[in-house]
Amino acid sequence: MEIPNYGLYGEKGGHFFPEYIHIESLRARGVQHGWKFKPHRHHNLYQFFLILNGGGTCQIEGKMRNLGERQLLVVAPLVIHGFKLLPNTEGWVLTIPDLYLQKLFQHEPNALDHLTRDIHFQCATGKTSMAFGDIFDAITKEHQRNHALSRLALKGYITLLMAKILSEQPTIDANLNAQPSRKQRLLTSFKELIGEHFKKRFSVSDYASLLGITPTHLTRICKSILGISASKIIDERTILETQRLLIYTSMTITAISYELGFSDPAHFSKYFHKKTRQNPTQFRKEFAKNRP
Repeated sequence: MEIPNYGLYGEKGGHFFPEYIHIESLRARGVQHGWKFKPHRHHNLYQFFLILNGGGTCQIEGKMRNLGERQLLVVAPLVIHGFKLLPNTEGWVLTIPDLYLQKLFQHEPNALDHLTRDIHFQCATGKTSMAFGDIFDAITKEHQRNHALSRLALKGYITLLMAKILSEQPTIDANLNAQPSRKQRLLTSFKELIGEHFKKRFSVSDYASLLGITPTHLTRICKSILGISASKIIDERTILETQRLLIYTSMTITAISYELGFSDPAHFSKYFHKKTRQNPTQFRKEFAKNRP
């Protein structure tokens, strides 16, 4: 059986721009879906669940767990998960694109690596639970305000939340300064090279050559760490830049295609549609209509 790969749950193929977060109450999400969420996964999204009251059960990679009050759960990209919550369970679910966190943790890559591990714990005290609740509440209110400085404020709150989550993990302090593996260093270098050369439409072979490894080895590294191919990572960077230019500039589709190294605007539009299920014009209109 194929495991659904969603943006937000139940919104397969839906739009989720890589620089925006989403937060809502568990009550709102639970009522919408009858408090049941079938096993699914998110290709490029982290989700952070805080349960204040109520609970239920969750299935993580096929294994059942109990959920209770004052618990926090982190679900990393590609992790298969499902829930059956008790009616009227209170709390939040915060969804953050992996690119957002990669940028946030660019100087602390080992800390980000810990978020991909199995994080599920009960707050040691009511005071700790309240502190987490205050941060989630602040993120919710700032997300709803959507004023000129909201993105800056949200970045601060999310940084605080990540630090608090990591500080609750007893083994993290000893490991934050550990040296990354050779595979991790190569992956980091690969992403840096993409940032420098993606407008030149380099292939996997081009990047592998710059790294001094074979294309097969590069793809193997990407799949072992991130679960996706090297070409997928290249495409994601091109799509991200396309979305930025469509949203934040008035450049024509033709101008954007040339800016990103495409020689044929028609081919560029087909490429964008294949990756996002929308053509560039549709994306621009839809985002303008539903802009956060």
